[in-house]
Amino acid sequence: SSEHNMNKVTKCQFCANQNHDLESCVEFEKEDLEKRREWAAANRVCFKCLGRNHQAFLCRSKTACKICRGRHHHLFHLPDALSRPVASHMHSELGCTSVLFKMVPIVLRGPAGEKRCFAFLDDGASVTMLEEETAKELGLNGVEQPLSLQWSTMLPERNPGLS
Repeated sequence: SSEHNMNKVTKCQFCANQNHDLESCVEFEKEDLEKRREWAAANRVCFKCLGRNHQAFLCRSKTACKICRGRHHHLFHLPDALSRPVASHMHSELGCTSVLFKMVPIVLRGPAGEKRCFAFLDDGASVTMLEEETAKELGLNGVEQPLSLQWSTMLPERNPGLS
């Protein structure tokens, strides 16, 4: 019956136990975050819903991390020390206030390997960008698209050289 199928627990993908699923697996939870991420990536497990054969950015699940409400399963949540944005600042020659940037440490993975780096988080951006050199290092391909920049400055006058 369909009611019976809804209550059925599938075999755990990590330890092969018939009595629980991956989300309830104590052995999986005991592994450190990096090992859980590596195992999930190698076994094509979604970082958002723990389903198989799709990636989090394609996941249709509406669930969010229980810890931070982010778009990942809580078993893949970065501890506060790692997920806290790194603040940097710059000083304007005009003596304006500091500018703070949100940056987080990440690991990029591609067919040719992986690279640890920092991601610049821009809440106003509508695209994700990657430097061409980094994409080549990782063996990634993409479509080159024109980039349109709109500048905002704290200058009292509009600089005719900028649009």
